[in-house]
Amino acid sequence: MDSRATVTRVSLYVNSFVISVASALVLPNVPAYVYRVGGSELVAGLVLSLFSVTMAAVSVPVSRRLEGTPAGIPIALGCLGYGASLAPFLLAPSIDTLGIARALQGACSAFSFTSSVAAAVQMGRRVVSINNLASNLGFIVGYAVSSSLSHPFRWCLVLSACSAVFGLPLLSVRLRPQEEVTREHGYRSSFPAALLLTFASTLPNSAVTLIAPRVEPHYGPVIAAMTAASGLAQLLGPSLGEDLSAALAGLLAGVAGLLGYSLASVLLAGVACGLMYYAANIYSGGGRGVRAISLAIGVGYAVNQPLIGAITAGGWDGWSLSSAVSGALSLAALVGTFGVGGAVRSHRNGRDRGRGG
Repeated sequence: MDSRATVTRVSLYVNSFVISVASALVLPNVPAYVYRVGGSELVAGLVLSLFSVTMAAVSVPVSRRLEGTPAGIPIALGCLGYGASLAPFLLAPSIDTLGIARALQGACSAFSFTSSVAAAVQMGRRVVSINNLASNLGFIVGYAVSSSLSHPFRWCLVLSACSAVFGLPLLSVRLRPQEEVTREHGYRSSFPAALLLTFASTLPNSAVTLIAPRVEPHYGPVIAAMTAASGLAQLLGPSLGEDLSAALAGLLAGVAGLLGYSLASVLLAGVACGLMYYAANIYSGGGRGVRAISLAIGVGYAVNQPLIGAITAGGWDGWSLSSAVSGALSLAALVGTFGVGGAVRSHRNGRDRGRGG
């Protein structure tokens, strides 16, 4: 690997790490703020979901237009906008301005997130795995301190600007069409699997973000622990292969649902979500295929956050239900799209490609 390629990949990883720290400082503090000023779980879920609505809406038309564009442009500008979008809330704190800020952040993330994933996928399976791990490590750090910082939203603004700087070396990477990327790396592209697996991964993540700030005095470390489990699971993806990752994710999420909300089930769900997300990245095929992931993330959180908030506010077990459904969706993606027999073959192929990807 030449030095230029090394710098590019490291820049991608550092950018993903820093912007994830910034994001994690905000995420659990959105429901925490809503609860502090007297709002319910449903209100908190609705405010959180505004990010996902705008991200999904903007990602669909943006992903195709970004082909041929230097990845550093949308990544840097999107990260800058993510931090600057907090201005309405920082100037006049309220549930309304927090909702406006989250909606603006979602629109900005449609550019930076889509481009980051597309750049990683076209660099190969191993880069996808490491980039996802870097992002998870960032979330771990951010979540761990999110409940103890006095001004998390201000720190998010600063870190977002820093992440934009780290995205500049990616100006040398032009985003390529999905067809080229799929052909080069031998990806078995499947939009249905990418959509289902990504949507499934948003369920436990939505649940822990809403439930932990309500029941845990130090909610940050709990969410960080789940994210750590998810990040470590990313490293297993290239060795397991896409199909086996999806199958194992479905089983683990189902067990997490049966156990009910606890640290053990949170960790199991974290591993499941990491494997789901890795498999979804590969099934997207890269290029415009990343639109499937962006759309599923946006729709997933937009639907799941207010839904789980309403279920929890109504006295139901939002954690068990969301984890069980997540596991069922993962297995449906595998069985319905590929067939049970493909798991062993994908395991062998994924392991061989992982050595050279």
